[in-house]
Amino acid sequence: MPPSNPPAVAPAAATPGVTTLAACGVTVARRKCSSNTCTVTVTLSGTGSSAIPMVDPDELVIDTSGPVDIVWELPVGAEFVAARQDGIYVPKNDRDQFAFNYPTHKKNGLPGNGKKGQYYHWQFENSAAFKYKYTLRFRVGTDVYECDPLINNQGGGG
Repeated sequence: MPPSNPPAVAPAAATPGVTTLAACGVTVARRKCSSNTCTVTVTLSGTGSSAIPMVDPDELVIDTSGPVDIVWELPVGAEFVAARQDGIYVPKNDRDQFAFNYPTHKKNGLPGNGKKGQYYHWQFENSAAFKYKYTLRFRVGTDVYECDPLINNQGGGG
């Protein structure tokens, strides 16, 4: 049985102890992905609760046809914990583009137990060209980090 999908709407903002940024720190502002697996690498600049999440790329440009597996990779020691509302969240108006999703300790895409992990996988249907702002939420110990990168689907061919 596949793990359940988290809600499509981001958790409430202004949570005590959560570092929230309107935009992530940027290592690579924009990068095209023309394959059916796209990786977003997340790092932290600094330490503790004042660290800034850095996303490579901040804008993932999907330029291919057919479904795409998007994989977010956190630094060692960081994890997505589904029970604590960590994960990748898109607005309600996602044009039915985001399907099966889960955190895992397996980079290759297997769901594991679907409860927590260093990686987050989301199957992107890739049938509607559109820009999707999303919220990335993860933790290192008791420190929680959020920021809002972008998926720019130019392929739009299912």
